[in-house]
Formats: sequence, C-alpha cells, structure tokens
Amino acid sequence: MRLIPITENNLSDIIMIQKAAFQKLYKKYQDHQTSPYTQTLAGLQEKYRLPNNYFFLIATTETIGFIRVVTYDSQTRARIAPIAILPDKENQGYGSHVLQLIETTFPTVMAWQLSTILQEEKLIHFYQKAGYHQQKDTQEIQENMTITFFTKNIFPKKKQCNQ
Repeated sequence: MRLIPITENNLSDIIMIQKAAFQKLYKKYQDHQTSPYTQTLAGLQEKYRLPNNYFFLIATTETIGFIRVVTYDSQTRARIAPIAILPDKENQGYGSHVLQLIETTFPTVMAWQLSTILQEEKLIHFYQKAGYHQQKDTQEIQENMTITFFTKNIFPKKKQCNQ
C-alpha cells in the first residue's frame, strides 16, 4: 500500500469515497451535524485549504480510500480525521496498514489523536488493537451517538550502546 497526496482537483473523488465509506454509519445514526457523509464539496474545499495533509490510499493500482492528517506543534502532534476505506475493501487489513504507514510518513509526530463513535464496538476494538488508548472524555452528538477520543504516543527508539 502507498499514500498519494491529494490535490484540490481530486476533491470530488474524496466526496465520492467519503459518501460510500460513511453511508452505513450515517443511515444508522442520522447524524446531520458531524457525519463526513453530509459534507459538501464547498465544505471539503474549505477544509483542504487549512494546514493539513490528505492522501489517497492506494493498494496495488486501486484507490481504496483516503486519510486526512492535521499536524500541530511543529509536526510533533497530529490528528487523523477522517480515515475512509471503501466498503468493499473493509476487513482486509488496509486500515491497520495505513495507520502504520502514516506513522512512518510523519516520523516527527510523537502524539497521535483521533475520535470515533463510542457505540461502534468494532471501531473501538480496531483502534485499540492499533495501539490507541481510549480517553475518558466523550462528546454527546445526539441521544444515541457519542464521540470518544483516542491517543497514541510514539516513544523515540533508544540507541543501542556497544560495550
């Protein structure tokens, strides 16, 4: 798998991927406020102009999704928001692979953050398995939907001393 930077000309492709990837969650929760499914091209263009990084996820020669990374503090902290995998490519290890790949793409980032829906046990398990730690803070979006936050700290590898 590889990451390909997204240009502003590709944003309509991102909207299509985003709608496909988040349709199931949108139908389940009917979240009109925060769901990536409801984002417009104009809204995405506005986000794209902020200091962040969008990448297509490419497996062999096929685009299977995208990821957005927002960096802070001289690129020592970053937030993933969102990661989108096309539905027919889910459960094939791509999500885990892209999280590892993004960490190596941003080697100066020592603290990663992301959020997901608390009621989605599969997503909670996925991020925990990838080394993310669930925080106590939550944010209720609506009666049946709460956002939970995760962090992952990367500790620099210590150099081996030859004796």
